[in-house]
Amino acid sequence: MRQPVTLVLLPALDGTGIFFEPLLEQLPPWVRPRVLKYPEHGPHDYARLCARIEAELQGEGSYHVLGWSFGGPLALMLAARQPDRVRSVILCASFATCPIPALKPLRWCLRSPVVGLARTLWRSRLLLPRVASTRFRAAKKHTWLSVSSRALAARGRAIMTVDLRAALRQQRAPLLYIAGTHDRVVRARSLQEIQGCKADARVAYLSGDHYALFSEAHSAAGQICGFIGSD
Repeated sequence: MRQPVTLVLLPALDGTGIFFEPLLEQLPPWVRPRVLKYPEHGPHDYARLCARIEAELQGEGSYHVLGWSFGGPLALMLAARQPDRVRSVILCASFATCPIPALKPLRWCLRSPVVGLARTLWRSRLLLPRVASTRFRAAKKHTWLSVSSRALAARGRAIMTVDLRAALRQQRAPLLYIAGTHDRVVRARSLQEIQGCKADARVAYLSGDHYALFSEAHSAAGQICGFIGSD
């Protein structure tokens, strides 16, 4: 019988963990998932969020960690701070530095009204036929009701200044990068940067966009289990 392992899951920008639900349904019994959520009222910067996550994991033994998009740098930080406990790192549609460098000078323009407008436009797009599944619409609605534009804006500003390249170069834990084939949010540049810092990183592709971990959960579970099961 396979020995159980713990998989810590760090959400994307919404911080709720709702988009992990299809993946959790596909994981086998030997994987014990632990989804950590980000507090609505802060902190939202990476340093303090990581400290909070470390405190939550204080009673945990060794574990694998998966960071999706915004959660990827947190996964890398945990691996750097807890090298004897983090058995492997999985980055899904994520980055070590800001994935859109051209936006960095506009960091202080990223405020609640701007994010609120973007969310309104995104809601309108989801109403179009065949743009999204019913389940995806329901998940998005959950995040709109649960997470404020202010929190999203603060986390977005944190992305603009993050730089985990040095930690990535020193990382001993095996790393798997899962990319969506049509991801227009985090593009190939971020993967190439990660590979430049950690040449032995493994790469797997899912057919889909930035939310391929949600839409292709069965394939994602196979990639994840094959990776952490070989540890």
